[in-house]
Amino acid sequence: MLLIGNSLTYWNDLPAWIGQMSESLGDGVPLKIESKITPDAYFRHQLEFAEFAWSPVGMIHQGGWNIVVLQAHPYEPLERPEESLSGAVRLTEEARLAGAEPPLFQTYPPEEGGYIYEYEKWSGGSPLEMQVYPTIGLTPRTSSTPPPAAAI
Repeated sequence: MLLIGNSLTYWNDLPAWIGQMSESLGDGVPLKIESKITPDAYFRHQLEFAEFAWSPVGMIHQGGWNIVVLQAHPYEPLERPEESLSGAVRLTEEARLAGAEPPLFQTYPPEEGGYIYEYEKWSGGSPLEMQVYPTIGLTPRTSSTPPPAAAI
């Protein structure tokens, strides 16, 4: 598994978290997890320097991944919805060309009282409003709708 992300991926230590979840399944199959983290990155930043092996796209092209997890910047879908969607589509295509399934980790809003709610109108003014607006063309899920699963 390859995680393409930003500071959310880093500060929440998603590689370790996913590894612990995998180990808790107890199937005895070790999960190889690597990450390519670009701080404060939007999808457009993850697409830069695609010709170099050290870039996120370069790492995808190296292959050997069953899953390439994509995580957008938390404000990207709100600030630049069209750009976010086109970046997600391009990274998804790159992952599928390399033989991997590319789930998207949903971004999440800052906690209540964060500066973003006071200074940025597009934030909606609260964490709840920030989560609801907009879905960038993705199908909204309800609590009764399970997320799609990918075999690891």
